[in-house]
Parts: sequence; structure tokens; C-alpha cells
Amino acid sequence: MKRHRREFLADIGSGMFVASVGSTLAIELGLTTARACEGEAPLNFGELEPLVSLMQDTPIASIQRVLVDRIRQGVALQDLVVAGALANARSFGGQDYNGYHTFMAL
Repeated sequence: MKRHRREFLADIGSGMFVASVGSTLAIELGLTTARACEGEAPLNFGELEPLVSLMQDTPIASIQRVLVDRIRQGVALQDLVVAGALANARSFGGQDYNGYHTFMAL
């Protein structure tokens, strides 16, 4: 998607305005159409979905052993890191949490 500088700056300005008045008021005033989709199916991460689900469903006490077994089975370390980030996003997305500590741990 190719955008021009004026479009970019207009988006920045409207975003700053929405942030200053608050998202609820901005929606009520019709200034934005951005709304969270409630009640939809959880995120699906395609070919990484089984690994992401494994990370979310495995008890903390056995996660290291399970992930080491996956590495021995040929799963790339990069895939484990990506799946960990995606599992974190699905677990904590929408909450007042920015993922900084998880990112640093990865």
C-alpha cells in the first residue's frame, strides 16, 4: 500500500486527536470506526498454531522439557521464539500489558 505524506500526517493527526479525547468519546462522536471485535473466534496462527497451542496448554513445570523435546524432533529455535511471542500475544492481548518483559526474555 503506497501512501502519500499528507495521508500519513492526516492519520497521525486524527490518531493524536482520538488519543486526546479518548476512544469512547471519539466513537460516540463518529470520529473513528475502530472497534474491537467481541465474540469472534480466537486468533489462529496457521502452521504455527499447534506449537502456540502447545505452549499455552503445557503446565509451567514441564514446558522446558517439552520444548527441548521439540527441538530434538527438529523444530527450529526461531519457530519456538516466534510461537512464544504469538502465544503471549494471544494470552495477554487486549489487557493492560505491553509484553516488554516477555520480549526481553525471548
